Amino acid sequence: MKSIRKTLTRRLSIIISLLVIAVLLAADIGVDSWIEQEFNQAMKAKVGMLQSLVNEDVEGVEFEFAGEYLPEFEGTSSPEYFQLWYKDSTFEKSDTLALYTINELPYSSIGLDEYSFQDITLPDGRTGRVIYTRYIPQIDSEDRAGFYRVMDKGNDTRPSMVIAYATSTELLNFTLWFIDGAFLFALIIVPLVVRFTVRNTVAYALAPLDALNAKIKGLRFTTRQKHEAFQNNVEELEPITQSLNHFFEDNYSLYLREKRLTSDIAHELKTPVSELINMTEVAIKFPGEIRLEKDFKPRVLQIGTRMKNIISGLMLIQKYSFKTLELTDEIDIHKLV
Repeated sequence: MKSIRKTLTRRLSIIISLLVIAVLLAADIGVDSWIEQEFNQAMKAKVGMLQSLVNEDVEGVEFEFAGEYLPEFEGTSSPEYFQLWYKDSTFEKSDTLALYTINELPYSSIGLDEYSFQDITLPDGRTGRVIYTRYIPQIDSEDRAGFYRVMDKGNDTRPSMVIAYATSTELLNFTLWFIDGAFLFALIIVPLVVRFTVRNTVAYALAPLDALNAKIKGLRFTTRQKHEAFQNNVEELEPITQSLNHFFEDNYSLYLREKRLTSDIAHELKTPVSELINMTEVAIKFPGEIRLEKDFKPRVLQIGTRMKNIISGLMLIQKYSFKTLELTDEIDIHKLV
């Protein structure tokens, strides 16, 4: 047998769970992508800051680096690394590279003004990521006129420089794993919470229907009901309660009619039956009475015929009580009256 309660609970739980899981999945993918982009953008900003420290003039290329302002490139606490290559040879590198056996970042060939990200193992053994870019060192504006007087202004073959910046991705990976773990936890707990919530909500919403069913079980047609046997404040149940009220009123009227009809039948049959009993008793008391024998049989036949007519009339009433009669004859009311 189909259950409305179970069907509603099951379908609502599945639909809501799927919607929530889809939203969570989209949010997980979006947040992961956003964190990755922000991390890469921060690396590009850091490497751009290092690029700005390289200046070129008529005397050559100079790297104006101050370690006291960038301690992450000198200390052992969460160290970061950079290395610059000029004319295919190492030009400068961070002091943190000298602290480990592997004191070089891997070189990568890259086009001018391009960026390349690679996942590597840092010299200190941590997982990390390195960004590469190739660019032409900048010339200070106050030295630019003198530089072009010395150098050929039309010469576009100035040597380029490759810079690499590497940092740890352990915090990034932990954040991504934490988000994925939270998503998996939500993936498990959300369907349970949704099912619990939907089941209780459906039960609460169907409580008026249960109350109506309990009241129907307690009602009897043989008991006189008040004008409205069912009352509720639920809009969806209002048509049902009105129909039930009408149904009980009609059935109580039918019960009263049947009760009255039964009483009438008993009253109508009681008289002829009593006459038969009386005549039979007289016939038994006075056997062989000629006058009694003369009237007894016609009288019994008359009483039997009367009972037959009564029963036929009752059967006819019963037959047409719930049938619509169609009158096809034309009647002149004035003439009939």
